[in-house]
Amino acid sequence: MNNVTPEDNFSPHYFEYNFESQDKGVKIFIHVNNSSKYRFDLNSSYQEQLKRKDMIIAYKSIKEDKYFISGELNNGRILYEFCKVKQGYGYTYSIEYERTYSEYFNKNIPELIKNFKILF
Repeated sequence: MNNVTPEDNFSPHYFEYNFESQDKGVKIFIHVNNSSKYRFDLNSSYQEQLKRKDMIIAYKSIKEDKYFISGELNNGRILYEFCKVKQGYGYTYSIEYERTYSEYFNKNIPELIKNFKILF
């Protein structure tokens, strides 16, 4: 994976890292809301994702401290997103991939989520 994060993609309230595979078939976006001024609102973030016009949602789930959403984007790619809240900060991990990667991610996403660590 190559880091393709734009130079100006940071603010005092959040940071984001973007990665893309060499063949551009997989993109990973990691977004962290680390603002002490603006606490992360899990439910609002979840509701905003459900309103997306560019995705047909296949799966959605929200719990007290996390949510999961997956579906097919209008461009034919698959999106899987999970978000976790810890101490008022939001950590969102999005994986967008071509259908050719479906078997790999269907098999490995549960392990990715299980091993997702929040470091700070």
